[in-house]
Amino acid sequence: KPRETKPSELHGIIEADETFINLSEKGCRELDRKARKRGGGDVEKVPVLIALDRHGAVTHKVLNRNTKEELASALVPMLTAESVLCTDGNVSYQSIVKSLPFKLDHKRLVASSGERVIETIYHIQTLNNWMMRFKQWLKQFNGVGSIYLDNYLSWFRKMDQAELEDSWVVYAL
Repeated sequence: KPRETKPSELHGIIEADETFINLSEKGCRELDRKARKRGGGDVEKVPVLIALDRHGAVTHKVLNRNTKEELASALVPMLTAESVLCTDGNVSYQSIVKSLPFKLDHKRLVASSGERVIETIYHIQTLNNWMMRFKQWLKQFNGVGSIYLDNYLSWFRKMDQAELEDSWVVYAL
């Protein structure tokens, strides 16, 4: 089952960032809020932490809130000593790395200062590409219920991994 095949650790260069998906109560019989009209108003967002390493391992966690504590509880178990963590400018990652019981190099890319790549290899572009492809794939469902978001992330992650493995077979031939 895709939900049960998440990697237990990430190694080497690790990219981590959060993305936000519109909250949807699609499929719920009773709404916790007043019904929205199409295209109307601000839509609450569901935060999702996505982390991957350059070896192809990808993991995710749907968060209740976008807090340092929730980011830490989702990310820290995945980190390994002597790895390099690449993140965006979110200051939460700095304090998470400082609180680790082991040494971890942290490369922080602050987009507002024009930083996209550090030392030619440290970036979060692989992760941003993965998130873009996930959101594009998600559009075919015309919105998904937020309670099922973890299932859709797992499904996409499994399909993406299978596609990656197939491309390696072709490449090896």
